[in-house]
Amino acid sequence: MISTIYPQINEKFFFMDKEIIILNVYKIFQLAQVRYVCSQTKFMVDINVLSRSPNKIKSISIKILGEV
Repeated sequence: MISTIYPQINEKFFFMDKEIIILNVYKIFQLAQVRYVCSQTKFMVDINVLSRSPNKIKSISIKILGEV
């Protein structure tokens, strides 16, 4: 989602292929605090990776870099 329109609190988006709910938006950092629809665990994501539809593109985990 490359746009000047920021997600709103309680709005639903997709983070890759998982549906998430926006809990808070930090515009200055372009980050959003989110949680998966089926979970209460909160985490932060870059708002530019959020989309309105699932993204099935394969990606590489940053964990392959080791202890970063």
